[in-house]
Amino acid sequence: MRKPHILSPVGLALQQANALRMAAANLGSKRSPESRALMSAKATGRKASPETKAKMRAAKIGHKQTSEWNARISAAHMGKVQGPHTPEHRAKIGAGLRRYRDSKKKSDDQGDLPI
Repeated sequence: MRKPHILSPVGLALQQANALRMAAANLGSKRSPESRALMSAKATGRKASPETKAKMRAAKIGHKQTSEWNARISAAHMGKVQGPHTPEHRAKIGAGLRRYRDSKKKSDDQGDLPI
């Protein structure tokens, strides 16, 4: 028997049914620490492309956080130590600020920014 084309309505229904079946099969399963470490290593250092960043930015425009959401975020941050930073961390913060200021100076000197 010939498989239905993916873009046909029949193929789409089969595709969705297969996705639901696979999701149900994996539901509730725990990943081992080894596989979690492998996934973490694989994802470390990944950068989103400019197109992906633009899509994420567009998806968030116009969405307001509710007061309930803000309360939950606030409760999650309660009791967490924010500082003081270690000397090494402070040096990194300073270096980042200097790089940022230098890049702003260069763009101002080149006249890239409209007045």
